[in-house]
Amino acid sequence: MERDLAQVMAERWPDRAAEELRVAAMLAIGALRLAQEDWRQDHAAHPHAARPLAEHLRATFALLDRQVPPAA
Repeated sequence: MERDLAQVMAERWPDRAAEELRVAAMLAIGALRLAQEDWRQDHAAHPHAARPLAEHLRATFALLDRQVPPAA
């Protein structure tokens, strides 16, 4: 998945270094996997009141933003 996303990103941003795009793709797919895990646990605990996956994904990316400094 990471490789596929990095290839699509390279088409969108051809001036970016391949290494940079691979790392960004890795972080994005990792965030998606963590969000899915949280969503599944939320859904199992609260099947009728679970938050949408998109909310879990936003929360995961917010956590990532706090952990990884912005690129210069």
